[in-house]
Amino acid sequence: MADDAERPTVEELASFFREMWDMILEGGEIDFENFTDAAMDRGLIVSEPYDPEGKHKDMKVEGDTEPGEPIFVLSPKMMPAPPNVGRADGSADADSPQGDSGHE
Repeated sequence: MADDAERPTVEELASFFREMWDMILEGGEIDFENFTDAAMDRGLIVSEPYDPEGKHKDMKVEGDTEPGEPIFVLSPKMMPAPPNVGRADGSADADSPQGDSGHE
């Protein structure tokens, strides 16, 4: 999971969007190669070897991808941030399971 320091910047996301938008406005199409190149350049996705028996066993992969072949996945900085279940002072949020003591 990514922490705030590893989250994509607004500039990275806006730059990616502008590149895709410009392709459309120039009459082109956004194909797989354009999309993956632009996303990888900004660190939004990464390529890793396909592991259908381990890391990727619950992932749907299109085509006849063989174990060890490269696939594209979201980079760690694009993964959802964990929910804030505690505060810096050690107390829990009121709506988190840890914040509900069951007492009224």
